[in-house]
Amino acid sequence: MARLAGDAKSYAERLFSYPAVGALDKEAASKAIEKPINDQKATISQEALTTVFDMTKGYPLFLQELASFSWNNAQGPQINENDVQASYTETIKSLDDGFFRVRLDRLTKAEVPFVTSMAALGNGPYPVSDIAKACRTQKSIGPARASIIFKG
Repeated sequence: MARLAGDAKSYAERLFSYPAVGALDKEAASKAIEKPINDQKATISQEALTTVFDMTKGYPLFLQELASFSWNNAQGPQINENDVQASYTETIKSLDDGFFRVRLDRLTKAEVPFVTSMAALGNGPYPVSDIAKACRTQKSIGPARASIIFKG
């Protein structure tokens, strides 16, 4: 964001604050989930809170989406663990269709195999050579990797 603002006007990046937003700890995540629910005179079980946190690892957007789908799918005034479990697939689809789709659409046809191969390897980190093997390519993947990183 700061780079884009700077590209628009050379001094624009100084007009804004760019705080880093990382994963929330369990306490902060619980507060972020519980407050809006409680404001609506509803509740969420401790098991459901733990499940949301465990599934999202405290990542704010994922946490917000999963809590939202769980709220929408709950049958009563309390969100329970089953509501959260039942909402997971819908949440992943929503994130894939929105958040991740924008990033995938930025990639060239040559870059897509790199990120899909990397995703198939699971949680990293892993050597770039493992990605190259998963891509089943003999060509250098360095330029594709550099371009993907540049695109965010």
